[in-house]
Amino acid sequence: MVRQGRGREDSVGSTLRVRNAPFPANAQPDVVLHHGGRFHVCEVKSGRADYGRFDCVFESKPFQQFLADTGHIGADPWEVEQDIIKLRLFPRLSDEVGSCLFLMVDAYVGAGRSWTRIFRDSALFKETMRTKFIQDLSDELLARSIIVPLRSDRMEANLIVCAVTTAFGNAKTVGAGIAI
Repeated sequence: MVRQGRGREDSVGSTLRVRNAPFPANAQPDVVLHHGGRFHVCEVKSGRADYGRFDCVFESKPFQQFLADTGHIGADPWEVEQDIIKLRLFPRLSDEVGSCLFLMVDAYVGAGRSWTRIFRDSALFKETMRTKFIQDLSDELLARSIIVPLRSDRMEANLIVCAVTTAFGNAKTVGAGIAI
């Protein structure tokens, strides 16, 4: 079963049958796949060649409360960071969550930072992330990430794959086969 959508009935809490659970139960991930008796959650982002995807739309009151409860003070997290935080928290909702995966196709080639550069450099990753929650996880997250070059005649991009959580303990991602 694959669920995609943007209605309340498509929240991860609804999928896991834990509607009254705390944040991030009402979050609506991009893809939830039921496989092997477990739910696997995926957030997907893309960045155009002329757009670095450093967005910061942050309107969720439960998310804001979660960050306040963790002691976060300062700028709101980037959307990429928001997705990684939610992916990290989904397994707390149910033992049925198998793995949580962040995918990003980064085609940005402009000046300045790109997510590919950030996922390649631990110091830059920590500096870019705005929450201590993710800064504290940076080494673990980068150890569970791979960057796969994507090339065609008219396009170049990088696929960033981060196994935020896995059902397999500290499984390591391997090569372009992206086995997690």
